[in-house]
Amino acid sequence: MQPVSVRILPLFEAELAEILDYIGLHLQNPDAAMRLEEDVFAAIRERAASATAFQPIPVMRKHSEVYYPIRVRNYTIVYVVLGDVMEVRRIFYTPSDWQKRL
Repeated sequence: MQPVSVRILPLFEAELAEILDYIGLHLQNPDAAMRLEEDVFAAIRERAASATAFQPIPVMRKHSEVYYPIRVRNYTIVYVVLGDVMEVRRIFYTPSDWQKRL
């Protein structure tokens, strides 16, 4: 399997920023927010080496794309592979009912 390039969608960026703001500002733990951000992007880079070698997510609605998860701590990152591009679309708090929102 060839490594793919990574494209981060604006929705993912906004959701991640909201999570990091909550941890850093509301919970007053900027160090934890910074570590989470580092871990998220490290996991994305690592997954790009073999993006389709993992179990897809069973989703509630029918989609033309196959969704894949990356779990980082209490969060699930969701991406699809379009040709040679790994498109990172969403990040959810894992204990939530996030699969219904795909």
